[in-house]
Amino acid sequence: MLHISPLFAQHILGLEAAASNDLLGQLIDHITDDSLAYYHDWKNDELVLWDNFRTIHSAEGVPQGESREMHRTTISATYELGRYLGPQAA
Repeated sequence: MLHISPLFAQHILGLEAAASNDLLGQLIDHITDDSLAYYHDWKNDELVLWDNFRTIHSAEGVPQGESREMHRTTISATYELGRYLGPQAA
């Protein structure tokens, strides 16, 4: 599993600057590819949940003059609970 933020990624350890920049560019292009995005067609009284740790997300499509109500909850846990353990853990 890849955890990368297009806004905060600076370089890849162990690579020269040019190679690091090239690989970061490819990875960021992939994770921001619009064809891989999920867009939700909202209906009244719907609820959508996502994993903040593994999702790049933003709100779009709220027309001007309309309100959007959002409530956030956070589950307290350690980083290890979100760690990918690989196929041997299944």
